[in-house]
Amino acid sequence: MRDREAEALAQTPLVVDEASRLNALQRRAEAEAFAFSDQKVLQGLLPHLHGGPITLAALPVDTAEDAVRLLHAVGAARSAEGRRLIQARKTAGQVSTPYFQADDYELSVEPMDGMGVPSSSAGRGH
Repeated sequence: MRDREAEALAQTPLVVDEASRLNALQRRAEAEAFAFSDQKVLQGLLPHLHGGPITLAALPVDTAEDAVRLLHAVGAARSAEGRRLIQARKTAGQVSTPYFQADDYELSVEPMDGMGVPSSSAGRGH
């Protein structure tokens, strides 16, 4: 009986009306509102690291965008691009914002050797 139901659904014409279009646009906007690429997160973090290492708890969380960037900071730092730029080390503390509570991490700029290669990669055949 399931095959017949599936066939009937497959043959039912797709109805696209104004309400379904608006619903689809709203779902897309909601999904994109909190979608940050690792590159965008890294670009937002790097200015805070010029003064030296900083913990997630010390980063500003003035907007929802700041909160999302904070949530994605460690993942971005551990991405392929992030590992070349930033070190993330878990601390014993917690970061607590009005939006969430999580483990805290210290972020620092990855030191470069004289050839523009991260020091942690130097001597590993990179």
